[in-house]
Amino acid sequence: MRGITGWGTYLPYRRLDLQEVGAVAGGGGRKGQRSVASFDEDATTMAVEAARVAVRSAGPVDIRSLWFSTVVAAYLDRTNANTIHAALRLERDAPAYDAGGSARSVFGMLRAALGSSGS
Repeated sequence: MRGITGWGTYLPYRRLDLQEVGAVAGGGGRKGQRSVASFDEDATTMAVEAARVAVRSAGPVDIRSLWFSTVVAAYLDRTNANTIHAALRLERDAPAYDAGGSARSVFGMLRAALGSSGS
């Protein structure tokens, strides 16, 4: 099968009460909660969790490449995609690509992925 065969999301478990933010900030006090990453959660670790959900939702498929894009990369001097690749235990010959720095990189990576010949 060609194209995107599965997708997944991950939201951090911890929640921040927005009324508490209003009390500390001296005003506002919106209702509800907001998801907040823990001290050891970054874009790469959250991408691993989302990718695991995506792999499960895709069913039995041969993953031929991994594409990762974020505006806030955990590592600037090495590839984040290889970390995700290793965590998912993908085949060694499946390439892993990184893009980052702007929201536009997401659309560039999506377009490139959709134009590729694999899944």
